[in-house]
Amino acid sequence: MAVVSAISGFARAEAAAAAGRLAAIHALMELRVVDEDERALWACDTWDACAAEIGAALNISGRKASGQMHMAQAL
Repeated sequence: MAVVSAISGFARAEAAAAAGRLAAIHALMELRVVDEDERALWACDTWDACAAEIGAALNISGRKASGQMHMAQAL
């Protein structure tokens, strides 16, 4: 059926987009989340700052962005 084929095609596209999003999140984390930086002593650490930046980009909360960061790091 064409409709079932469309559903599976969109599911593949969605999975590919999610993989791309997580890869980009990981790339940003590599740039922003550093321990040897003077920012490690800030009240808001680099993880939180990166989560805020990702949250703003995705229009989600910092907590959800942090979850996305953990997922990106694991993958």
